[in-house]
Amino acid sequence: MANALDYKVVATHTNQSHGGAEMGTSSSDRNQPFRPKSGPLAGRVFPSYDAYRRAVVANAFDVMKLKLERDRQAALRALSIARAEHLSPSEAARQVGTTRETVLRHTASAWVKAPSGRYQATKSDRLSVPMRILTRDGMQLVRTTSSRQRSLVGSYWDAVRRYTHPPSDASALAKLEGVSAGGYYFETDPLAIDEWANRGELDFDDIYALGED
Repeated sequence: MANALDYKVVATHTNQSHGGAEMGTSSSDRNQPFRPKSGPLAGRVFPSYDAYRRAVVANAFDVMKLKLERDRQAALRALSIARAEHLSPSEAARQVGTTRETVLRHTASAWVKAPSGRYQATKSDRLSVPMRILTRDGMQLVRTTSSRQRSLVGSYWDAVRRYTHPPSDASALAKLEGVSAGGYYFETDPLAIDEWANRGELDFDDIYALGED
């Protein structure tokens, strides 16, 4: 992955007197507003060259953090599939579009190596993972501390999906009425779920909320 030092810094003054020439390195130039020509922040105007460099570093860390979060989300999905379908890390990784190395790096304690040399998912694990759940008070983040809790939250979202997508079956939601996770009761009222959905509360990319805890 690229880091802050990989970005080529090409910046220009927004002052028209410089005619779009590359910025110099004098102290007066460094304190002038400028706009980079290329890179992840191209086109944005910064109050100074130093401000731009700080923004490049911050952006690089944000990119790295986002990739780490997405890798762990993929690894957790792969683990869930491997456990349900008795797959190896490589087989499960392919199903979610990641690599065997990523799966094992983020969920190492949830695998055991058989005498044959093949890795197998354990029957359960104690991984600590923040997850989203819809409660009677709206969306909440719950830190699950076991595969059993993750499975319960996953079952809830499967029930929500079955209700919110044709043919709109609410039977699985009814079975979860009065069930809680992390001290919060699942919202299972179909009318309430409709209301939350209309507010956009159900629009998110992943039930694993790794970057928000």
